[in-house]
Amino acid sequence: MKWNPGLRASFSLWTLSVFLLLCLPAIIWIGSELFDLRQVFARRYSGQRALDIRERTEQYMKGNISSILQLADSPLVQLWMANENSEAARTRAFASFDLFSRTMDNSPGVSAAVGRSLRYYFRNRFQTVLSPDNPVDDWFFKSRQRKERFALDIDFDPTLNQTRFWINATVRDPAGGHFLGVISAGIDISVFLQTMLEIDIDGAFIAFFNEEGLITGYREVRYITRSSISTILDVPTERQELSRAMETLRKSGKNRLELSLDHRGTRYHATLVHIPVIKWYALVFIDTSKVIQLDRFIPVLATLLVSIVVLFGTMLTYTTLRLIRPIRRVASVMKRIQDGDEHIRVPVTHNDETGDLERACNAMADEISAYTTRLEEMVRHKTDELVRKNHELVDSLTYARIIQSGILPKRSHIAKRLPGHCLIWRPQNIVSGDFYWYKEIGESLLVAVVDCAGHGIPGAFMSMTANSILDHIVWYINDDPAAIISELDTLLAASLDDGPDQGFPDGRKGIEIALLMLTPADHSVRIACAGIPVYLCNGQTVEVCAPAAGTIGLPSAPRLPRLANHCKTMNSGDRIFISTDGLFSQTGIDGSLFGRPRLQEILTTSLSMPLEEQRNQILLSFDRFRQSLPQDDDITVFGLEIP
Repeated sequence: MKWNPGLRASFSLWTLSVFLLLCLPAIIWIGSELFDLRQVFARRYSGQRALDIRERTEQYMKGNISSILQLADSPLVQLWMANENSEAARTRAFASFDLFSRTMDNSPGVSAAVGRSLRYYFRNRFQTVLSPDNPVDDWFFKSRQRKERFALDIDFDPTLNQTRFWINATVRDPAGGHFLGVISAGIDISVFLQTMLEIDIDGAFIAFFNEEGLITGYREVRYITRSSISTILDVPTERQELSRAMETLRKSGKNRLELSLDHRGTRYHATLVHIPVIKWYALVFIDTSKVIQLDRFIPVLATLLVSIVVLFGTMLTYTTLRLIRPIRRVASVMKRIQDGDEHIRVPVTHNDETGDLERACNAMADEISAYTTRLEEMVRHKTDELVRKNHELVDSLTYARIIQSGILPKRSHIAKRLPGHCLIWRPQNIVSGDFYWYKEIGESLLVAVVDCAGHGIPGAFMSMTANSILDHIVWYINDDPAAIISELDTLLAASLDDGPDQGFPDGRKGIEIALLMLTPADHSVRIACAGIPVYLCNGQTVEVCAPAAGTIGLPSAPRLPRLANHCKTMNSGDRIFISTDGLFSQTGIDGSLFGRPRLQEILTTSLSMPLEEQRNQILLSFDRFRQSLPQDDDITVFGLEIP
């Protein structure tokens, strides 16, 4: 159903459309700018925080490394490692170890491993002799072979939640540069690392990991030194992307790299930095959706929305009072005038454009009232004239029906030779283009059913012409139904042909006919038919005598070829039915046609009924089929029973 919006709805839709057209791009632009602002803020903050972490970590670690290297370069330490058994050298070296522990944060203990004896000391006490076969002592032998002055090893204690760096510095003879030993200090960086992991933005966190990807600092202790950094990333391709970024930073010397990573179902902006001094990486994660919380804008948006609603409501109220209500009053008056109330008028309530509309409506109502009065008088006069002419036409048609009925065979005359016969003759419009014909030729009987072109008055004229020609033909052809039909075709075409200037109208179908010759003495029947079928009922089955295709009597059409006579021998009590196509072409309420098969079925199921009841069954089925629909064509059904 088509929706027709009223003025109020149209105004509302129009105002809303203008608002959306003007404001929606601005809203989209503001949203886009907020989103971009989030991205810019996240990128700048994470980048600055990552660089700050790298700088502070390098300063912190360089200070500790510098202290341990100073201790390794101490002449006292070098002298003792060169003369391990010297009591004086050992005392001075151990004193320097104690001084180092006191000056460093958390008082780290110093360990020393002498290269010549492989003896290992911790906090100035002998512990064990190192062995290359013991995997635990690999750190010492690797330090001996390493060219660098120092090496770093990380040790994380999950029980104490402590992260300790072991700085292993080599001690060499300043004169010859040969290896003397290794001194180590375990620097507890737990507090410093916890400070680095703290971040004051909701939805942000930091992760430290070494060059092998092993997590060394993270907000969840269970991951430290036990899990790879790739385990906290959701997407496999992003793990590979992070590996490539680590390699790029390590080789190129860039300050940082920006990444976009998924962590536990959330998309983060991440900044990666490399800390060469300890061979670590720091990765700063920021959830951009929480950088700028949109709920902060809710009061502003609510105020704006309320203002728009109030403005819109005010405009709608004013429009309703000053425009829509006056128009509705005018529309209501116009509707009542349309319904026949010619005396109602619109009260004029304003002196603006709506008042002009109300006055124009009243002027139009006055004009309509005067015009209606004149029109009713004209209609009354024309109606009286049409009623008179209709009565004259109906009277003429009724008289024509009486004349047409007068040329049809009398039922009482037919009953003398065919006591068992029935008839349905139902014109569509008073007079009919169908007729039935009956002649007695000696011991034989001629029975025909004819459907002439058209119905009503044209069909009636055609039926009277065809009836007269048939009466004429049987004076000289009365024993051959096919020959009678051929002669009718010729004579009828000749009588309708008035030359090329008065041709028969195109599209007319001519005449359809079924003619049978019955000889009661031997029960023989000769049948010829064109366009009209004949139904032969033998008491058990119904046989259809199919008609020849085409019609007869049309001047502009070629003559129909000579028809064949169908000869049948029937028994007493058998029945024959002939029907014009007015029965078959009737349209039902579902759009289907009554059709020939339906008539054949009715005849088959009613074979045991008396002939008149069989006729009534056909009429009943026909009326049930068409229900309230009008009759489409003239109908003629003739039935007879073999005497």
